Amino acid sequence: MSEDKYDVLLYYKYVEIPNLNDLLTFYHSNCSSLSLLGRVRLSSHDVNVTVSVPFISSFILFIPNSLLFTQECGFTSLSIRIIDELVTLSSHPLLKSPDISNVGKHLSALDFHSSLHNTIGLGGSLDENGETIIDALIMDGMTMEVGAVAAMRYVKDGIKVARLVMQHTKHTLLVGEKASEFAISMRLPGPMNLSSPESMEKWAKWKDSRCQPNFKKNVSPANSCGPYRPTNYLGHPDETCSSTV
Repeated sequence: MSEDKYDVLLYYKYVEIPNLNDLLTFYHSNCSSLSLLGRVRLSSHDVNVTVSVPFISSFILFIPNSLLFTQECGFTSLSIRIIDELVTLSSHPLLKSPDISNVGKHLSALDFHSSLHNTIGLGGSLDENGETIIDALIMDGMTMEVGAVAAMRYVKDGIKVARLVMQHTKHTLLVGEKASEFAISMRLPGPMNLSSPESMEKWAKWKDSRCQPNFKKNVSPANSCGPYRPTNYLGHPDETCSSTV
């Protein structure tokens, strides 16, 4: 490490930016006054920042003592500019990006965040039975430990429960009622009603529309509510057999 102490700050935000030049001026002014060095990339719908900061936080005081980092240094210059896109869609940055005209709808930043808030978690979309269920997964990139929950009811903080699974159990995945029981035993709020009047209204309209659309395929009935069975369902024929000698 160099003798100057610093932290490295990285962050990304997907958000509509009405005036790029104002934001460009903001970053130039503040980064220069704070002696930040690194890279700032701005586009009309996102911000990506990677800069070194001339101070060190207590939680990384051990880093200079590691031989892995003795030759590392902070950024040596400041670069801020506006580009067309932050993440290339090409497998090689020098190649032309592939044609993406024949794909699904591209969500704006506002639509993206609205979709997350209105379909997932507390007050989000209900399942076929009219309940809100939570799925979440977390991974520690350093230790490769994983914690996850699926089909969890009555507890809203899915990612918190996934972290507790990773940190306080030898399991990888808890499902359904067992996930809910574990979360509540770890002192997270619950049980609670995760639905909202809006989500219940949407679910009722979906039921009135013969449960269409849904995520079933190759089932009967295909155009109405269940119970469902495979289209080639033959039941469970008698598996006994007789032999003639």
